[in-house]
Amino acid sequence: DFLPSAAGLPFISIIIFNFIGFEVVTTYAGDMQDPKKELPRAIIWGGLLITAFYLFATFGIGAAIPTDELSKASGFIDSLRILAGASGGPLILICGFLFLFTLITNMLTWSLGVNYVTQHAAQYGTLPRFLASKSKKEGMPLGANITNGTVISVLLAAAAILEATGGGTDVFWMFFALNVDLLLACYLFLFPSFWQLRRVDPDRERPYRVKGGKARIFLVAAVPFALLCMTLFFTFFEEAPDGTDMVNMPLVIGVACAVAVGEIVAAHSVKKHRAALAAQKSAGKTEP
Repeated sequence: DFLPSAAGLPFISIIIFNFIGFEVVTTYAGDMQDPKKELPRAIIWGGLLITAFYLFATFGIGAAIPTDELSKASGFIDSLRILAGASGGPLILICGFLFLFTLITNMLTWSLGVNYVTQHAAQYGTLPRFLASKSKKEGMPLGANITNGTVISVLLAAAAILEATGGGTDVFWMFFALNVDLLLACYLFLFPSFWQLRRVDPDRERPYRVKGGKARIFLVAAVPFALLCMTLFFTFFEEAPDGTDMVNMPLVIGVACAVAVGEIVAAHSVKKHRAALAAQKSAGKTEP
C-alpha cells in the first residue's frame, strides 16, 4: 500500500480550504487608493490573524473533546458546553450567534468578490450572458448574485429535506467535499498562468506586482501548485470499513460531471460570443 492511512488525508484539503480567499480582495483593487501597499498589508495581517485564531480555536476544541469523540458538525458547540459547564447556557448562545454571524458575513463578502469575477467573465463571453448583468445604481453583480443565491437556496432546501428524512448527513458532506474539490481545482490554473504571464510579459504595469526574479517567481507558482495537486489527489481516497484505502467513486464521478458541464457551458458561450463579434465585424464592413 503506497498511501498512508486515508483517515486524515482528506483533512489536508480542509486546512488549505480555510486559507483560500485572500485573492478575492484583489477584485476591489480598483476601489483602493493604493493597492500596491494596501493589498500586501491586508494579506499579511489577514494571514497572521487567521492562523492565530484557527490555532487558538483548534487547541481549545482539542483540549475539551477527545479526537475520537469529536463531531465534524457540532464540535465547536460541544467544546463550549464542556468548557462552560452547566451554567454556560448564555455564553453558548452568544458564541453560537457570533459564530453564525461570522459565517454569514464571510459568505456574503466572499460570494460578492467571486461574483465580480463571474460577471467579468460573462462580459467577455466565457460564461452565459445573463451572468453579466449588474445593478444600475451601484454597479453590483446582479445576474451572478441571483444565480448564486438560487442555487444555494435549492441546495439548502434539499439538504433540509434529506436531513428530515434521515439521510441528509452523508449527502451534505458529499456536497461539501465536491465543493472543496472543485474550488481547489479552480486554483490549479492560476499559478501556471501567473508564471507564464510574468515570463512572456514581465514589463506590463500591474496594480499589484509580486517582487522577485525568475527563480522566486517560479517557486511562488510551483509550491502552491504542487500542494494543490497533492491535496486533490488525496481527497479522492477514503478509508474503507476494513481499514484499507479505496477511491471515493461518487466524489470522482461528481467532480468529472461538474467539470464536463462547466466546459460545455463555457465552450457554448465562447462560440456565441465569437459569432456575435464576427457578425458585428461583418456589419461594420458592409456599412457605407
